[in-house]
Amino acid sequence: MQIHLIENADNFTKLRDKVWESGWWVLTEDEAKKLVGGQIYFHRKKSEPSFYGGSIRSFRIKQEDPHRGSVIFEFEYRDACRTRTPDPLQKSREKRSSPAKRTAFFRGGGGGCAIRLASTRRPAQTAGEHQVGKRDVF
Repeated sequence: MQIHLIENADNFTKLRDKVWESGWWVLTEDEAKKLVGGQIYFHRKKSEPSFYGGSIRSFRIKQEDPHRGSVIFEFEYRDACRTRTPDPLQKSREKRSSPAKRTAFFRGGGGGCAIRLASTRRPAQTAGEHQVGKRDVF
């Protein structure tokens, strides 16, 4: 399984060398479980290749506000997950929402699942958190 996400806010948290979190994704726990062991790809736009990604190691459900109930993926960075485009033969659904929400698209075996980021509002950075930028080398 794989998931392709629209990520414009560089909302990543570095946990340790090559291990990151990306969060506040709105999808079911069952959908997140199916993605563990698969690949995660981050895109600026649906029409552009991925700029970052890796292998999904685990996920957790955010228990507190804001974004209670959203999914946070832990993934290990993989260079091979850069410059990837979704397979055009697989089905995809995209959900558009209000300007306060970002869209994402999912591609996996047997169909698609529309998901979106819970919010584009970014809390203050915490220790260990790093915003991925265009000049960063991984």
